[in-house]
Amino acid sequence: MFNGSVHGATLTKESASVVIEVITSVQALATTFLEIEDSGERARSGEDWLVRTGAIHALIEMARSNDGLPKDNLAAVRRHWLKDAGALEDGVREVGEMIEDAQNETETDEDDGWDELGIEPSQPLTEEELKRTKKVLSVLRLCNLLHQKVITEILSTSSSTWANSVLDELAPLSPALLSACDELVSTLDSPQEADSVKTELDALKGVIDRIRDRLSLLYNHPDSTALLDGVSLNQTIPTNRRNPMEKWFNTCFDQILKAIQLAAGPSNVGTES
Repeated sequence: MFNGSVHGATLTKESASVVIEVITSVQALATTFLEIEDSGERARSGEDWLVRTGAIHALIEMARSNDGLPKDNLAAVRRHWLKDAGALEDGVREVGEMIEDAQNETETDEDDGWDELGIEPSQPLTEEELKRTKKVLSVLRLCNLLHQKVITEILSTSSSTWANSVLDELAPLSPALLSACDELVSTLDSPQEADSVKTELDALKGVIDRIRDRLSLLYNHPDSTALLDGVSLNQTIPTNRRNPMEKWFNTCFDQILKAIQLAAGPSNVGTES
């Protein structure tokens, strides 16, 4: 059996989910056999047990496939991040199209036919809203770049020394980043509320800080689980202990912070007084 403290909580959870599915299907098959025996109508019930038997085989084959059970905790966490990659890219594309539509709106003023359907057309972005949306797009692009880099550099198959406890804390941060970006995108329809945009930017910064915190543990202390508590984002690591990828990530995090502050306007979000 898998043990969360040994094999990693993310892998253990995924494995338990597959096992539960198989057991549930086996129970359903056993129940079907009992019902067939009780009814005495074996010929009429033959299709039922065949379908359930096929479902069990399908679950087992799926678990054995490349898309089935991850081979280790790193692969399990990587799967969590890969699952969100497409949706993050969709958010960037959506905002890019929103900006393109707003720019085209100034060039054409044709009737789009929504009035005839009784549907009010979306309001065009004002000049101020368009500028804000462009700044938010820069934030989203940087977040998407960060997400891709975590997958290819941190969660690559060649990296086998990461501590399971830190990987497990990294796993939920991908859906958290996706959720924060989605909430930010949802504030961009006109009429925009500047305070709402700032609130979501601040929430996004909180997720970015958590990712930075977890990554600092990974690329500075790949095998350590004792340093999880009391780690400061401003902690200085001696130069001779720095990992080569740390510079890239620190630069990316700094650029995201600057982009967030720029998108938020005069009031800097998430800064300490």
